[in-house]
Amino acid sequence: MKYLPHSIPFIKKRAVASKGVLLLFDFDGTIAPIVGDPLKAEMLPHWRDWLVALMGKNNIEVGVVTGRAQPDAGEKVRIDRMLIASDHGYEIWRGRKKIFSIGSEFTAEIKKLGSVVYKKFGSISGVSIEQKDYSVALHYRHVDVKKQSLLVKEYMEMIRPILKEQNLELMRAKKLFEVRPKKFWDKGKGSKWIWENIAPGYLPVYFGDDTTDEDAFKELKSSGITVRVGLKKSSKAEYYVREIDDAAPLMKWLLEEYGR
Repeated sequence: MKYLPHSIPFIKKRAVASKGVLLLFDFDGTIAPIVGDPLKAEMLPHWRDWLVALMGKNNIEVGVVTGRAQPDAGEKVRIDRMLIASDHGYEIWRGRKKIFSIGSEFTAEIKKLGSVVYKKFGSISGVSIEQKDYSVALHYRHVDVKKQSLLVKEYMEMIRPILKEQNLELMRAKKLFEVRPKKFWDKGKGSKWIWENIAPGYLPVYFGDDTTDEDAFKELKSSGITVRVGLKKSSKAEYYVREIDDAAPLMKWLLEEYGR
C-alpha cells in the first residue's frame, strides 16, 4: 500500500484529467471517531466544514457510504443535499429524498432473523442489536470482556445453520456481527451506482476503515482512488492514511485550487 500524502501530486493529475471528483466516505471510524456507544458518534467538526464547502463546488460530489440505516444515517450526517448510501448501499438518498433502493424481497427474511437474534442475545448486558431492513447487526463492544468469547461462540453456533439454510452471509467487524443477503449488494455496488448515475466521468475517491469498505476498495480500485484509514497490508485499497487528517492537504487543494 502507498502512503496517500506521498502520492498527492499523482492524484492531482488524475483529478485534473477528470470531469470532476466524487468523494465518498465511510462514517464510523473514518470521518467520525469510533466511540463506545454508536448512538454518540459524531462527525469531526472540521471535516463537516470541509464537506459542506466541497459540496458548494460545481465539479465535486460528496457522499457518505455507511452501514447505518436511515433515518440514523441522515441524523448523523446532517448536511443538506449530501449523498448518503445507507444500509451498505441498499438505499441511496440525496438529503431526505430516496433516489435508489434494492433488495426489498429480503426484508421479511431479515426481520425474522432479527427476532431470533433478539430472543437469544437481547437480554445480555452490553449487547446492542440493530434491526435494519436489509441486515441484522449485533454489537458486543460493551459486553464484559471475560464474557465476550462465550458470546462469540454461542452466536456462531446459532448462526452457522441459518447461513447454510438461507441465502445469507455473515460480516465480522470491530466487536460486531452483521448478517445480510449473500453476495447481493454491498458498499462497492452502492458506490459504483453513485459513480455511474450521479457522477459519470468523475474520479471516484473512497475513504474507509473497516471490513465492509473492502467491497468498495475492490469495486473502485481500477478506476479510482481507494484509501484505507489505517495500514493493513491485506486490504484491497491502493493507498492508506494513518488517520483521516492525513488527507487534509488533498481536501484543501480541492477546495482552494481544483476546478479553477
